[in-house]
Amino acid sequence: MFPELSGDMLKQRKTGLTGRSLPKRNGQLNSSIHRVYVSPRLVRQVGFNTNTILFDALISARGLLLWSKKSVKIANKALKRYVFGIFAISISALQLVPITTITPIPTTYSQENDTKYVIEDQIKASPAPVFQRPVDGSLSQNFWFVHPAIDIPRPHGTKINPIAEGKVTLAGWDGGYGYSVIVKHTAGFTSRYAHLSKISVNEGQRVTKETTIGLVGATGFSTGSHLHLEVYVDGSNVDPQAYLPKY
Repeated sequence: MFPELSGDMLKQRKTGLTGRSLPKRNGQLNSSIHRVYVSPRLVRQVGFNTNTILFDALISARGLLLWSKKSVKIANKALKRYVFGIFAISISALQLVPITTITPIPTTYSQENDTKYVIEDQIKASPAPVFQRPVDGSLSQNFWFVHPAIDIPRPHGTKINPIAEGKVTLAGWDGGYGYSVIVKHTAGFTSRYAHLSKISVNEGQRVTKETTIGLVGATGFSTGSHLHLEVYVDGSNVDPQAYLPKY
């Protein structure tokens, strides 16, 4: 692969080398490539012994394990001291809190037939009203989010009764509702009757199921003679059909 150079050829090139200064083979320059041999002894001397590496790794792992166990023991001791300290502080704090005696409030009882006892000062919730339909007839429009009410078409001048007894809080013109009546009932219920042709009650008046509060009409934003009925529970619109008897 490499050309063999003689001593005379090196002299001609003026390299400063002579044939005597270079190894020769058969009178010619020896330019062969020698392989480097590394003995196991040399490997051991420079520190690349596999057994030594494994032993060092084992010693390091054992030291790490011992350090971990020691750290866990220290952490456990610190945790126990912390928990005991919190417990001791809690007990001390409880000892400083004065003991208060709670005296029960006497309740009045009444005996009936010597066997039955009734608590007289109990709190009674307002019962939900029993509703009726304000006018007869099927619906022309149901309750949905764009129209939070029901429409009942009836001839002009049909009498309207409230769905339950209550107190009139509005009786008059109310913008797009036209002539409108609002009645406040018990248990948080309120009802509105809109597009009336005539109003027959006044604000603040108490009404019953038999009271005529107005007449069906088409006032305000209306496309025909009908009753527009809205029902509220605690100020929120609800579907009247969920509370009215079936027609």
